[in-house]
Amino acid sequence: MFKYSTALVLGTLAASVLGHININDPCIRGSQLPSCNAPNPDPDNIKSPIGSFNTEVYPLCHDSTPYPKPVATIKAGEPFPVHFRQDGATHGGGHCEFSLSYDGGKTFVALQTILGDCLAGSNPYDYNVPIPSDLPSSDKAVFAWTWVNKIGNREFYMNCADVAVEGKPDGKLVGPEIVIANYYPGGPSIAEFSSGDDGSDLYTQRPNVTVTASGVSDSGAPSA
Repeated sequence: MFKYSTALVLGTLAASVLGHININDPCIRGSQLPSCNAPNPDPDNIKSPIGSFNTEVYPLCHDSTPYPKPVATIKAGEPFPVHFRQDGATHGGGHCEFSLSYDGGKTFVALQTILGDCLAGSNPYDYNVPIPSDLPSSDKAVFAWTWVNKIGNREFYMNCADVAVEGKPDGKLVGPEIVIANYYPGGPSIAEFSSGDDGSDLYTQRPNVTVTASGVSDSGAPSA
């Protein structure tokens, strides 16, 4: 991992700490809200990107310390509400995804992908994430939001919440693995969208992932 590996990244993140966005509800790892009682609160940096200019600054989820108990319950077939806290620029919107992991944050399966205008416009930023009706049950799943901003420094954002899933013991979740860009050295890059290439092909050319009670597998079939 390359943490704070260059003066450029340090300067970029220092300038961005007060100017971005994070999930306010459900309680995310590192939440600054007293009501969330996060095991590892991070009031200064939770709104900052986890990667910038293909340099990994924080781990996936921003914080690898899970809550001891689920902070919310996702119910199969019922929309899951997500509310954001915004204290500054949202960079004209961008691409974002809401996803679930059943293997402790190693593999995230997209539940909803919003291309181009995620977090565009004005507050409030509230989303009702569609939840499939055939989800597998779990008492230790991880719900995530990821975001690639449209304009400005090339960054990657991620928040995670530890959740339970009320689904089916024999349920199945099939969906695309999330896109991770502008994050790690040698990984995919998405330029400012005004460059003429907004990276949307990364979201339409990726394999499906299948989650069942027996585990997580890659189906190998492309999915949008």
